[in-house]
Amino acid sequence: IPILLGTQMVAKGLDFENVTLVGVLAAVTFSNIGYTLTICLGDVGKAIYIVFLIIQVAGAGGTFPVELTPSFFNDLNPFMPFTHGINAMRECIGGFYGHNYVHSLMKMCVYFPIFLIFGTVFRKPLIRMMKFFHRKLDETGIM
Repeated sequence: IPILLGTQMVAKGLDFENVTLVGVLAAVTFSNIGYTLTICLGDVGKAIYIVFLIIQVAGAGGTFPVELTPSFFNDLNPFMPFTHGINAMRECIGGFYGHNYVHSLMKMCVYFPIFLIFGTVFRKPLIRMMKFFHRKLDETGIM
């Protein structure tokens, strides 16, 4: 989505400075999170990622101010990568204020190595666990 947003902005003549950088970093970060969850947990990882995205869209402050959302979203807001991507995009479009742009990018990019290391370290044990789970599920005859 961030890459499409950046491309649409450039196509319409709205070439704001650094929008492409934010779009690419956000796309790589979110793709890495989705890939890691999917490769490690299979269909369960896909479901977790969909829930993760829905919570982020609702609570990251992209649709309306996060202060207006329920307290559940206010508590999660600082820990969601969407929040930092949206804040960095706002800085590009609305103008830079202090170091908010750099801080937002750095906070968003923290998620990439976390999920990369998680996927690298836990991939094989999780795949074995999922195979065991599927084997036991097949034995029950429920599915």
